[in-house]
Amino acid sequence: MKVNADLEKMGECVTSNPYLNELYNIVLRTHRNYINDVPADPNREKQGWTQDAQNMFTTAAYFTDVKGLYKRWWRDMADNQDEQGYLGSVLPVVNRQVYDWNSPWWSGVLVFLPWEHYKFYGDKRILEEAYEPMRKYVDFLGKMAKTGEGKNWNAYPYFKEDLDIQAAKEQMIIWNGAGDWHNPTTKGQFAVPAPMTTMPAYYYYADIVRKTAVLFHKTADVKKYSSIAYSIKERFNAKYFHPETGMYGEDTKSQTGQILPLEVGIVPEGKDSLVYTRFLDAIHARNDHHAGGFIALPFILQKLATQRESVLSNKIVNQKDYPSWVTLSKEGVLQEDWNGGGAQMPSCGGTVGAWFYQSVLGIQPDKNVAGFKHFVLAPQPDTATGLTSAKGYYDCIYGRILSDWKLENGSFSLHTTIPVNTKATIYLPYNNMESIMESGKRLGEVVGVRYLSTIKNAVVLEVESGEYFFQNKN
Repeated sequence: MKVNADLEKMGECVTSNPYLNELYNIVLRTHRNYINDVPADPNREKQGWTQDAQNMFTTAAYFTDVKGLYKRWWRDMADNQDEQGYLGSVLPVVNRQVYDWNSPWWSGVLVFLPWEHYKFYGDKRILEEAYEPMRKYVDFLGKMAKTGEGKNWNAYPYFKEDLDIQAAKEQMIIWNGAGDWHNPTTKGQFAVPAPMTTMPAYYYYADIVRKTAVLFHKTADVKKYSSIAYSIKERFNAKYFHPETGMYGEDTKSQTGQILPLEVGIVPEGKDSLVYTRFLDAIHARNDHHAGGFIALPFILQKLATQRESVLSNKIVNQKDYPSWVTLSKEGVLQEDWNGGGAQMPSCGGTVGAWFYQSVLGIQPDKNVAGFKHFVLAPQPDTATGLTSAKGYYDCIYGRILSDWKLENGSFSLHTTIPVNTKATIYLPYNNMESIMESGKRLGEVVGVRYLSTIKNAVVLEVESGEYFFQNKN
């Protein structure tokens, strides 16, 4: 008999593609199996590994109400933080630290989780509580970056691998732990050199502390962490970025190397488009299979969703050979690695659950507005994989966001509800505004709908709260 936390359902997604429906239920089943007192594998691990939660938070928040569960588990993290600012990789534990497989992408969930929690639920109180532990952790990473300055960090248990002395002299964090764990393209965890994963994490967390300081009008800290983030960005790009080609590192097939700088915002100004092209090249170089592990995969799927790469992302998710969600699943649940082995957990592939909401249904949070007060609705059909209709919802704190769409005989229709006190930017897959009707009226006649632009074969609208029936006329 399985026992799990009684989490309230917050979302649902049903599609015209039977395989996608099966995959959705596999992810949901694994999520529910995995959550009891803390996120933990029910069969083998039975421990709260920090990265496992970092990977799965977005999917978990779309599926179920995890506000209280993750906040309580975050408090276990804060209780475990030592005077150096270090955090163990397994929580909760009592009067000890766990150093195994740790890195900024593992214990950095101490910083990551409060900000993601705020983005989903719009509640600043967790950031108020988390601010000092977050700041302390980023300061700890600053110490880790100074291993080349004569400090005897080998005396600490954080390093279980040999130091890269040259990287340390350049103030690169080489504390890599599990790295991009279970990256399907490598035998070990090290898909890229350690600083190519750790330095983007360091930048990401410093920027989160900066943004939190802005929220709370902590002027001195805004200046401090802005300076830290700028310094990280300069050092990292000087070492790894090739501005002429847009490549990070030397491996043209590395999706990890390209996606992390893109999604944390460390790419030099004006170069995002070039780096994004190299990222797509890296996917095509793997025959349109993903090549991301615990760290990279959530960012890969998120980027494809926000860029509305529906054909490519659907091709990746619908692949059946290695590495795919077919090879990852076993007996109706997700496993730890892409061969279907290891512990039962949603941490490696569970991020595809968020993809169902952000790509298939198109319900995406606005990165600049917390709590879905403003959000993006960009449903993304794909005829090649039989994704011609989908219906689902997400219950944000303001109410239900409905996305019910169909592509039939070249005509696309969308029924949606925008909750009271919210607005949405809607991307409709049409070529021009003149082809769109809402409840039988032309857009110019509809109160609460404003045309913004037409980009990448989509008409972009700003929509007030209400219920809408959009359709393009042939």
